[in-house]
Amino acid sequence: MGEPKATDPTLGAASNEGTAPKLELKVLRSDPAIAKMASRLTDADGKPDAAVMEELGIVLAKNKRFGEAVPYLKAAYQQAVITNAGLSYLVRACYQQRDLNEATIYVKALLSREPDHLDGLKFAARICKMRKDWPATKAYWGRLNALRPRDPEPVRNMMVAAERMKDWGGALELAEDLRALDPNDPEVDRCTARCAIEMKETAQVEQRIERVAASDPEAALKLADLAIKRGLYAIGGQAIVAARDVVSRQGGRLAKDIQVRSREWAEEWVGSAMRAEMDNDIATSTELYRAARTVDEGFEPAVRGLDRLRNPAVEAMREAYKTQDYPLTVSRAREVIAIDPDFASAYLYAGRALASMDDPTAGYEFLSKGIEVSPNDPWMQLNFGRVAERSCEFSEAHRAYSKVLSLPRKGKEGAKFAAEAERKTRQLERAAIRETRRLYKEEQYDEAREQMKFLREINADPEIVTPLFDALVKRIVKQVREYYHVRHERTYEEAAKLLDLDPTNDYALKVAGRMMIADKDYLRALPHWETLAQVQPDMVEAHLQKARCFARMGEPARAFEAAEQVLALEPGHAEAQRILARGRD
Repeated sequence: MGEPKATDPTLGAASNEGTAPKLELKVLRSDPAIAKMASRLTDADGKPDAAVMEELGIVLAKNKRFGEAVPYLKAAYQQAVITNAGLSYLVRACYQQRDLNEATIYVKALLSREPDHLDGLKFAARICKMRKDWPATKAYWGRLNALRPRDPEPVRNMMVAAERMKDWGGALELAEDLRALDPNDPEVDRCTARCAIEMKETAQVEQRIERVAASDPEAALKLADLAIKRGLYAIGGQAIVAARDVVSRQGGRLAKDIQVRSREWAEEWVGSAMRAEMDNDIATSTELYRAARTVDEGFEPAVRGLDRLRNPAVEAMREAYKTQDYPLTVSRAREVIAIDPDFASAYLYAGRALASMDDPTAGYEFLSKGIEVSPNDPWMQLNFGRVAERSCEFSEAHRAYSKVLSLPRKGKEGAKFAAEAERKTRQLERAAIRETRRLYKEEQYDEAREQMKFLREINADPEIVTPLFDALVKRIVKQVREYYHVRHERTYEEAAKLLDLDPTNDYALKVAGRMMIADKDYLRALPHWETLAQVQPDMVEAHLQKARCFARMGEPARAFEAAEQVLALEPGHAEAQRILARGRD
């Protein structure tokens, strides 16, 4: 993207031609300051004083009296004595009066004088936006972004301009840039969802549409219309439901309208799905039936239609599993999921088949999706726990077994599931200890740390775990010390990992706190020093660093308190005395 230039034809050419307009000398008598300034509009020879005209124009513009400000500022401009500040206010006044031609002349003149004038670039961008010149709009905001890289406004406007230009990939990249600057900006999710729909890359659209609906249900309905126009009926249905859920809590006409429209959409889509099914267009038929079921969950024609499409693949999947043809089982399960992603049994069969093929990692992926679809199925949870355990994901396995134990036990089968979950839970501790020891011996300290966190969460046998924990912490401390000694870029990352395992580790707290102080990030440094002061109340440095943080954060009372703690430990400490002296002064 090229930068906008002062000679950009989009903005036309500036001109000093013409005579000064007849000045309106009427001012509000109720404003003595303006009246006094108006009395100085002419000099001793009775000629207009351009400097005073500019000054008066700026004051009027600041008071949002744009119509009155324009003639004074224009007169100063035409006499070629106007400053950049006055010219900026002239642009603003013309823009507020919606006189884009005049605003264009003066913003061009301003950028000719100062190409990187922030207000000039901003108004140039806004003028181009009103004229729907999206490439120029994006270029001006791009220049502003280069000058103010931490400001979300230029990125937001560049994103919108890219959308208008139908540059979906570019808009998507800018949306992610905006998310990094302002994660709560509602435009991020709206733009991301729209671009994904336009590009038909809809893997994560549902979650984004739900967030859009939460803040703007009508925007979600617009996304629904767009998805339907693009043939993404399931996404359109999800957007409709997301908007409906929000407005139903609010009530009103829109809520009733969506309810009526939901049934109309469902009926229309089922009719289209049946025609596609007769034409053997299974993909379109599936999409339409799913969309109809989404907007009206109990709509019988949609449910029957999906069953009709799905059942042959389901029967083939079950038959393949019975004959222990596990690759075919997985293939048929994928077919079922393609037709109906909410059919939980397909994930169960695929996961069990892959586990039987000694591929627990792939089975873990299927079964993790299965418990999302059907979280209260004890058989699904139990199988997920098994493959998670075989994949050494002991924390996930423990969560699954705990879920089984929390569910109602229905009959003999429920009791059987619970008995296995209890037995597996007891085995997890021993398995996790073995895995942690192995990882420690093989110097895979990050992985060992994660397993140790799990062991401490479940309060594993301290006689076994404590020596292993101490050895692991000692080794990680050594690594942090080595990094800190040479000021390695990974020092803080490793210290943070250590604190994740051992939140009161004095060395990690000290290193992290010192590094944040060096970066002048006092807000984040403070909790480390506060924790350290609690862990080691006799440590002078901990109290001193607290005092420094509070002082630099503008909290003198708390800084004095921390400084007094330092002096209680070391009475002659010079810096603590200076902090207290500043307070007395």
